[in-house]
Amino acid sequence: MTPVPGPARAALLYQAARRGILPLTSRCDASCLFCSHRYNPPGVEVFDLGVRPLEEVRASLDWLAGADKIVIGESVTRIKEGEPLTYPLLLPALELVRNRFPAGRIRLTTNGTLLSSQLAGALAGLGVELVFSLNSADPARRSLMMGDPRAPAGITSVTLASRLSIPFEGSLVALPQVAGYEDIAGTVRFLAREGATCIRVMEPGFTRLTPPALLPPPGTRLRLEELVAELNATTGVAVMLEPPHARDLRPLVAGVLAGSPAQAAGMCPGDVVVSIDGVVPFSRVDAFFRLVKAADPRVVVAGRGELILKKGAGRLPGAVFTWDVARDVVAAIAASSGRAKKPLVITSRLGETALRLALARAGTGASVRAVPCSFFGGSIACAGLLTVSDVANSLRAQPPPDGTDLLLLPPVAFDPWQRDLTGISIRRLERELELSCVIPPVAGEQE
Repeated sequence: MTPVPGPARAALLYQAARRGILPLTSRCDASCLFCSHRYNPPGVEVFDLGVRPLEEVRASLDWLAGADKIVIGESVTRIKEGEPLTYPLLLPALELVRNRFPAGRIRLTTNGTLLSSQLAGALAGLGVELVFSLNSADPARRSLMMGDPRAPAGITSVTLASRLSIPFEGSLVALPQVAGYEDIAGTVRFLAREGATCIRVMEPGFTRLTPPALLPPPGTRLRLEELVAELNATTGVAVMLEPPHARDLRPLVAGVLAGSPAQAAGMCPGDVVVSIDGVVPFSRVDAFFRLVKAADPRVVVAGRGELILKKGAGRLPGAVFTWDVARDVVAAIAASSGRAKKPLVITSRLGETALRLALARAGTGASVRAVPCSFFGGSIACAGLLTVSDVANSLRAQPPPDGTDLLLLPPVAFDPWQRDLTGISIRRLERELELSCVIPPVAGEQE
């Protein structure tokens, strides 16, 4: 793991903040079988922040202005994100955030092992929402999956949060080849009984360096989809399987949060939104953000008629949608194409179908090419882990359509200097392919 030099550190922290992420520490108290850093190929740039000084945290708060929520403890940048409860100045840092954003949502992801009654009470007082990376409600299996010698403490921390009425979501990495499908179902049911508002079942991505014993057998995805559908129908909680494999752009409601405006209005999992205040949503993501922005939106649901969600403008509706394509991604691609006659949009295998449908619906005229994540290999298939070499090798093996005059690359794969996760600039791609390359300036992630 690489320490971060001064200017690079500031730029990476700024990039994280623009996504609403506030890293505090790279220290971790677990050793998970599925850790994203465990089986990285050599040459990957992942930076270790150590423990951030409180003054540095204070100075970076202005960068978070405009974020709909402030996220602590999630690893979605090239910074190694540790366990936030190991941060020695956690409460002073959270107090700084709350004072700066009195009405803002603060969401902290934790494995729960270090959550004491005193700390939980302080978090409740600061209005912090929690996401428990529980992974198993069975102490022996949790210890096996996470290398957690205090597994029972992590499990009882969920009950502690429930008792103190701290809003929380649950998550678990699905390793049926290690823990079994019954353990996944039992963990989801435990989280549901304790009052989780939403539960995310994560299908892990494993690189080509992962030991074969950890790799999921064929058919795992289909069995997980069936299990999650059953749990969604029987637990009364929104249960989501991630990453989503979007096969269309229908605004299908994947789940409904208990006690939410959507539930009060009678919205159900499986509903398809036809219109919101008379406007047909472009995609699932578009439907969600329209519902967030609207006050008392009138929602027409296929086969059921009109529902009215009683909520204020800017408040969450409680209807859960899986991610497909945001309208601003399509707009940015169209704007970045400029005068190009035949632009080619590069994406991942996960994002290909939804992005192709979205660009066709918007009439952009751009072609789409799904590039395999060959550098990481294994089951990795997301745009954020594409590299310059992946794109170059794919387009050499299968040249772009005749007349292609511009490549549009996924923003989530590149840092502020337009370098990939191995430190290679898109300028090398331009030289090798003799094609202009552009990274559309969008805030969302293009999968």
